[in-house]
Amino acid sequence: MDPEALWEDLRQGARNVAGVTWQVNVCVYLLIAGFAGDLPFTRITPEGYEDADCETAAGTRVFVQMKELGGGSGRLAAGAVAESLAHAEASARGAEIVLITDGSLGSGLAFSGWTGYLSDQQNPGTEDVVAALTNRGYDRDQAEDIGRRTRVVQLPYRVRESSEALLARATGCHNTVAGLAVSRLTEIVATAAAEQRNTHIDTARRVRTSDIDVVVSDIQDTVDVEGLDHAQRQGICSPADFLTPDAVPARTFYLGVDGRPSHVAANLDVVRPVELATCADGLADERSVLVVGPSGSVKSVLLWRAARDLIPAARVLRVRRVTNERDAADLARHVRLMRPSEHAPVLVVTDDLGRPATTAWPGAAASLREVPHIFLLGAARAEDFHPRLLVGATRVVQPRLDTATGFEIGSRVQDLGIAQRMDVEEALESSEGLLMEFVALLTTGQRLRQVLAGQVADLADPDRRLQRDAARLLTAAHTLGLSLRADRLGASLSAATDQDSVGDALGVLPDEHIIIADGTTWSGLHELRSTTITELLHESPPPTIGATWSRIIDIVETAQAGWMLRRVAERAPESVPDLMPSIGRLLAESGHTAVDVAKVLEGAERADNTLSMSKPPYRSFEQRSGRG
Repeated sequence: MDPEALWEDLRQGARNVAGVTWQVNVCVYLLIAGFAGDLPFTRITPEGYEDADCETAAGTRVFVQMKELGGGSGRLAAGAVAESLAHAEASARGAEIVLITDGSLGSGLAFSGWTGYLSDQQNPGTEDVVAALTNRGYDRDQAEDIGRRTRVVQLPYRVRESSEALLARATGCHNTVAGLAVSRLTEIVATAAAEQRNTHIDTARRVRTSDIDVVVSDIQDTVDVEGLDHAQRQGICSPADFLTPDAVPARTFYLGVDGRPSHVAANLDVVRPVELATCADGLADERSVLVVGPSGSVKSVLLWRAARDLIPAARVLRVRRVTNERDAADLARHVRLMRPSEHAPVLVVTDDLGRPATTAWPGAAASLREVPHIFLLGAARAEDFHPRLLVGATRVVQPRLDTATGFEIGSRVQDLGIAQRMDVEEALESSEGLLMEFVALLTTGQRLRQVLAGQVADLADPDRRLQRDAARLLTAAHTLGLSLRADRLGASLSAATDQDSVGDALGVLPDEHIIIADGTTWSGLHELRSTTITELLHESPPPTIGATWSRIIDIVETAQAGWMLRRVAERAPESVPDLMPSIGRLLAESGHTAVDVAKVLEGAERADNTLSMSKPPYRSFEQRSGRG
């Protein structure tokens, strides 16, 4: 086929480019890598003869085939590699070929990277590729020659983050500028790819590395970088990091931890296709999805897997706090300054909705929904759900532990060398739909409560009194959705000992999968575990759970005391009187802002509303706190 006819025949690929794809993101990466000098490319034709035709300064052409494999979870065996190379060779005809995938390789093959070639490998997989090529009509010499000209490279599914980091390093520009520049380049490449359907060889749309200077310069001249960074400096939001894998061992992960992007980056989770498909439909149709389920249903891990996989070109913004109208306004302003577009949308992700750190989310979501090309993805525990979290049309997704997921987890556990003490189907039947309960049954043959009872019994050793006290405070706080600052926790625990002893005690508990550190705060490992451990630690009072929660009021932030009152009234109304002396002392202290006091009073009012429906009748908040 002559070049012009081949070009026309390959336009179908351009017709299939709809908006943003992994292929477009890889083209942007290749362009930036050429600009940075990491690769020799100076010009790229997206959707050319191949997925991308790259040219060097010397005029050499490199033909790139790209294979996105299920968000990085798929695998290319020798036959699939040979098929891709045969497709590329129709265009290359002696030129260099690069096969890029986000997945892994099978048949014993290994990635060559940018410095080696497929033929460098001496393994059965390479021979399998040659054999598959000969089956496609190439003689052996031709097949081996293709191997000598082929590089096989792996890039992450969310390659955008790599592009941003590389551009920031190459230009010295601010990270925010780099992010906006990648968004603009994504639009340029996506438009060029889509418009190739109307071009021929001489008029093909090409993007040059020199275009990057223009894009970066324009953004630096027009964007208020300091203003854009304000919300991040205030701790309201941050980019979700899917590049840095979590160091938590897989065994610990399956015991149950509160999900984070780093767990998905490490591929510790089991992909749940049914729930992901529902999330995808919700984002496509309503632009807003809320994952709701009880503690132990692994909502957060599903949330971050959906955030990573469902809109590959989106910039994923992690909301860390939106406690008041000011936070909501700053978040909305930050997102607007990110300049969301069709080819570079913004996905705003919020976990722990309905908790103190996200009380102003409904107002923020209402503002965000006015911005085009914005998608909202959130998660809430069932007990925290309220209709006001459904801002506009929102798809609600409720995770279910199905048979396929159960068997996949069983396979993962077996691969880790963990003995299975119960059949998968039996564990599923007894788990009540809770993944953590299922894993406990699968690996120990016991319910989670029985497993944790052994840990709590170990803490009864008199020599571990300080560790027991720390575990009691941290898990009790975690049952209400709170973490504790290390300095305040240390002050509370060191009343009867010294700070070094406190630090040593806290240092032991993470290894026992009871608590976890997050910067300058401590919390329970997972809320379902924390709830169970708290119940076990208070089975034989003293102290009562009310007394423990009363101590926690002296440790948490002032504004969180109102939340505690509300949740205690809902969970254990008989314990509310135990909290009143601490609340009274708290309000008697000076230095509180009006907003903090208002939040305490609001929580007290909601607690009163809950208690008014309980028997026997309770005195009013003012009477109980001595502030009548």
